[in-house]
Amino acid sequence: MIDVRSLREDPKPFYDSCRARGGFDVSVLDSFFDLDRRWRENSRRLNELKHSKNVITAQVAQAVKSGGDAEALREKVKGINGEIEQLEREQEAIERERDRVLRMIPNLIHSSVPVCFGDDNNVVVRSWGGVAKVCREDEGYMRANGGGMEYEIIEKRPRSTWTYSLSSTWSTWRGQRR
Repeated sequence: MIDVRSLREDPKPFYDSCRARGGFDVSVLDSFFDLDRRWRENSRRLNELKHSKNVITAQVAQAVKSGGDAEALREKVKGINGEIEQLEREQEAIERERDRVLRMIPNLIHSSVPVCFGDDNNVVVRSWGGVAKVCREDEGYMRANGGGMEYEIIEKRPRSTWTYSLSSTWSTWRGQRR
């Protein structure tokens, strides 16, 4: 998952990485930043309301101690409680949506990855192994289960010995014919 703090502090690499992927819609990032802005504003407003509720609750306590009328202050606290509940519900919905959008943002592309669109421009970094060698009896198995692997058919060796070459590993089995 993407670190929200690094995304907030420096969004440019994320935009560049999304564009380099080709075809990725950067509006996902815009949507994230909009939801994050709304989430931060709601958090600030929620903290302000909680602070004013605490201040008013302290005034209610002082009014009760001194024997004064605290009913108007209690009504104010009830109104603030209603606002807090509404904002908390909004906050949870925004946070769920923001986290859903955040999971859609792809990881940053490493700087060593060439920017290209399609397999034709890819650079071969390294290769190993070769074409698998399979005896004629196993050809049907390789067609069914070889999954797109390249293979070359070889003839059966004398004395029931077969040689297989998968990647760069050579193995020989001796024994009864299957």
